[in-house]
Amino acid sequence: MTRASAGSVEASVLLEPGCNLACPVCDCRLAPAARSKSDGLPRELGRGGGVLELRGEASAQKDLARAVTRAREGGWSTLRVRTNGIAFATPERAAALRRLGVDGVVFFLASDKPAIHDAIARVRGAHAAGLRGLSTLAAEGLDVTLEIPVLDPSLQDLRATLALALRSAPRARSLRLYSPAALRPVDGKAPRELAPPRWDRVRPALLATVALAREAGLAMALSERDGIPLCALAEDESSIPEAIFADRGSRPIPRRETSSLGPACATCSAASVCPGTTRRYLDTHGDRGLVPFARAPRGLRRAGARWDEERKSAAQRAFFVVLRPTVHCNQDCWFCSANETSQNVEADPGRMMRRIARLARTGAQQVSFSGGEPTLSRHLVDYVEVARRSGIERVELVSNAVLLDRPEKVEALVRAGLTHLFVSLHAHDEALSRLETRKVGDHARTVRALHLFARHEHVRIDVNHVVSAHNYRSLVRFVEWLHDEFGTRIGVSFAWVTPQYRALEHVGRLVPRYTEAMPFLKRAIARAVELGIDVVVGSRQGVPPCQLDELLPWSDVLSAVSGALAEDKPQKQKDPACERCRLDLVCTGVWKPYAALHGTAELRPLPGDKISPEEATRQAERVRFEIEGGYPAALRFGDGRIPRSAEIPLPDRSNHLRLPVLPPDDDRIVRDGRTTDRSVSLGRTIRVALVGSGPRAMALARAVTRSPGLSLAAVASPHAPDKDLPEIGPDIARIRDLDALPADVEALVIASSTATHAEVARQALARGMVCLVEKPLASSLPEAEALAAEGGDRLIVAHQLRAAGGVAEIVGEMGDRAGAHRPVEIAITHRAAPSSSASLHAWARGPLYELLLHLGDLALFFAGGTLAVRRAEAWGGGRPERIAIKARGEGPLAPSVSIDLVLDAPTDGLVVEVRLEGGRRIGWTREPGRDEVRIADAFGERTRSAPSGGDLERLVAAFHASITSAATPPATAAEGARAVRFAGEILRALEASGAPFDRATEPKRVASFALRDRFG
Repeated sequence: MTRASAGSVEASVLLEPGCNLACPVCDCRLAPAARSKSDGLPRELGRGGGVLELRGEASAQKDLARAVTRAREGGWSTLRVRTNGIAFATPERAAALRRLGVDGVVFFLASDKPAIHDAIARVRGAHAAGLRGLSTLAAEGLDVTLEIPVLDPSLQDLRATLALALRSAPRARSLRLYSPAALRPVDGKAPRELAPPRWDRVRPALLATVALAREAGLAMALSERDGIPLCALAEDESSIPEAIFADRGSRPIPRRETSSLGPACATCSAASVCPGTTRRYLDTHGDRGLVPFARAPRGLRRAGARWDEERKSAAQRAFFVVLRPTVHCNQDCWFCSANETSQNVEADPGRMMRRIARLARTGAQQVSFSGGEPTLSRHLVDYVEVARRSGIERVELVSNAVLLDRPEKVEALVRAGLTHLFVSLHAHDEALSRLETRKVGDHARTVRALHLFARHEHVRIDVNHVVSAHNYRSLVRFVEWLHDEFGTRIGVSFAWVTPQYRALEHVGRLVPRYTEAMPFLKRAIARAVELGIDVVVGSRQGVPPCQLDELLPWSDVLSAVSGALAEDKPQKQKDPACERCRLDLVCTGVWKPYAALHGTAELRPLPGDKISPEEATRQAERVRFEIEGGYPAALRFGDGRIPRSAEIPLPDRSNHLRLPVLPPDDDRIVRDGRTTDRSVSLGRTIRVALVGSGPRAMALARAVTRSPGLSLAAVASPHAPDKDLPEIGPDIARIRDLDALPADVEALVIASSTATHAEVARQALARGMVCLVEKPLASSLPEAEALAAEGGDRLIVAHQLRAAGGVAEIVGEMGDRAGAHRPVEIAITHRAAPSSSASLHAWARGPLYELLLHLGDLALFFAGGTLAVRRAEAWGGGRPERIAIKARGEGPLAPSVSIDLVLDAPTDGLVVEVRLEGGRRIGWTREPGRDEVRIADAFGERTRSAPSGGDLERLVAAFHASITSAATPPATAAEGARAVRFAGEILRALEASGAPFDRATEPKRVASFALRDRFG
């Protein structure tokens, strides 16, 4: 796919090589476009947009009718086909082309001289027959685009060639001039027609042709695929035709592989926006004929002014304002930062319009309508129109675009004057999108809206992609999908999860460490650069520039300095080392919740002289307004080389296959409530498939590959083939669903989203497999109980704490739980520092439910049966500080249970105390640097270290033992269902006690019914 910078053609697709001519100056014999496996047609046809060119001689395309139909169904508004005109000399053939649904033709003419044209076409009479066909096609009402290669003057009078074509098609719409030297020769041969003329020799003919095109009203602009440098169209910078700069401004232009700048171009003031000349030209002529411009051409200066005193003054007056018609939203993203304290919320349409008018009078140059979701406002179109009519230059809409998936909605906003669109899109497919937004079907609607907006070239479109623990492994796939879907039409802005408001409910699971996710982000940035996609990384949105290393130039830290210092500084934190960084005065560091969670040691000072905020603004504006190559000095890193995406290393986790299951001094596991020698139950090796590819799934993958009794055969999830997963080896299959499971797989480890647990488990049971299911067993109690009844002992629940060494010691000391060994009191205390990921940072049901599953299952395990909640209390206003639960088992001899969550403790820790019938006490304490068991009885109190080794590895080893021997599973499905019931009862008891889960003024958000009760 190629995209013309003129804004007229969005995509050119070569259907099939083949033509009734054999012109070497045409691209119709090159490789065709990539095709879909479903219908055998080019994939681009189904992606929609404005103008699509179907290249290859139209009369030679056997699939032309199907291609036109598919393109119309795919949403393309205008279709053009390429032709030399010979086959359409009769009105019947031209009418038949029109009936197919074609809007226009791209007509090829090589020369005004019939003999030359025929010689190039390798067919006698092609010139006359082609012009007759052009006349017939124009008479049929088809729009005509003329396509003329720029050849040596001995072969062509360029102006006369255009004039000849206009006589046959006087109402032609547009003209494309191109250098055939930009084409790759077929079979490696380069015929004389591809030999490029010197630009100084054809410049007069080019200027005369451009003048005739302007006189005839033809649209024309240079494209990166044309191979014509700017200096070919002017003798100096003052005479270049302004029409050439349509919709260009000072934006850099991507160069094709066949084009380049010459050595003399290094001093040219227009180098950064010039498409360059062809490499074949440089090989033939060197620098001769190229004219470096001392000053930016007049058209460029008008489109993108220099940094002079007038522009400085304008930049000082300009400011950016965010207005919110609402804080409510039609999605329910985990990381949403909109809340009842958001500023500039104005629901009343009259007051909003008056506010817009006041902003315009005070000199605002940009207004951004955000939310919540601003498309929920019925008056959004009116707001956009008022802003534009009031003189505001840039009007932006920040939206998920779900409600803009209909043409009339888009057209209304475009007519009102929308100039910029910033769309939230956090996934490349529906499955991952559901995980982020909790909405079913919204991904397709957002993509449909983007295609509708992409037809309007004057609307700048970027997608906002929030990097979270869910999607950071898929960033490269997202960039490649974006390019496949939209080419270079849409840019991407990467932001980190802002650990505030809604994200605090899941901060420990949502916010990845920079060292963990940054290699994936840097690969994605580099890939975007390779594909020509505009990309920026938000420093204000949580990515400190020092984390980008060689990709530092793509940080927006210089252009965002004003807002960062004014608004973000009080909410962010820096490391002491930042004082030595050259960006110290313009970078505000990391969000304080991130610093509390992960610390600031990842921040690294960039060497060099410190840059002031004023200098940062000057450097940013110079890049924005001037025509020059390179990056600001403040953003240069190392030797300035930008690595290829494949050169950026991912975390090296290849050594996990060599790690032991447990340390050499500990070969024990829990079996039937007792500590048993592990070697008894090693048994044979079991081939296992892992379902899921998220962080928890990868933790389980590492545990499985460390176990000599288990062999990981496959990872199955909708995203597995797309993600970078350094935890698994290259020999492990990556599949999207269970239908592709290797035949020798005997067991599944299910670590996909909770909503899918039941469905996946039932498929596995139907295949006769044993399953280890990540907690909770299912997304609802009825589903969990039904699954437990169906699965029996073939379903095992991954309650990891049961496999802890301290738990094994307590169970061993309790013995058979009869008589003096019967537990009377069980006390479990969970301590967490306010900044810890083990704490609760907001009153939210989901994170609390997960914590209660852990602790509640442990209480049920020690109690040996069911528990009923007797009392639940909560303390804390803005965030939980302490939660206390009292419960008791059934029957007069059942133990009493207390579960305390102390969430403002100095350090993290877990303490379990069990008092037995005869007064004997057994305890286990796990704290940073301490993991020990205490026993107090008639002989005194003694302590010993709890068995070492990872809980997850022990759990996996016990899973293997339960398959290969008669060992009792670590947690049965029935026990998993009981844990779901108990955690739900505690939540309801806390709600009844007045725990402040709900705020009356909290923004309303909408999750799909099937996803609304999911916890994380």
